[in-house]
Amino acid sequence: MSVELITYNGKKIVFGDYSECNTKEKMIEKLYEVEKLMNNQHGSVLYLADLTNTHGSREFMKAAKEVANRTFNHKVEKAALLGIVGIKKVLLNGFNAVSKYKFEPFDTKEMALEFLTK
Repeated sequence: MSVELITYNGKKIVFGDYSECNTKEKMIEKLYEVEKLMNNQHGSVLYLADLTNTHGSREFMKAAKEVANRTFNHKVEKAALLGIVGIKKVLLNGFNAVSKYKFEPFDTKEMALEFLTK
């Protein structure tokens, strides 16, 4: 369960691993860690989030919208998500509909990294 900078194809990517966050509070805490790391980077960033084994909540979605407005919308060049299945697809569609920024779901980390670095 980490928030870190990873390098792929010579490009730095902000990676937020939510996969072991078993409460909405832990997910929101991780989201704020991601935001802090993004804000510490010069210029725009590439972002990958692993939401495998997580559960969507209204509280997390509200926090995500706030962070998107405050940081993601002007800081993120491209974003990819892992683990988007079931209700999370519905939540992502709703989020993308109201956000200036669109998050792309992928089935594998490799596919997401290729998308981000092309």
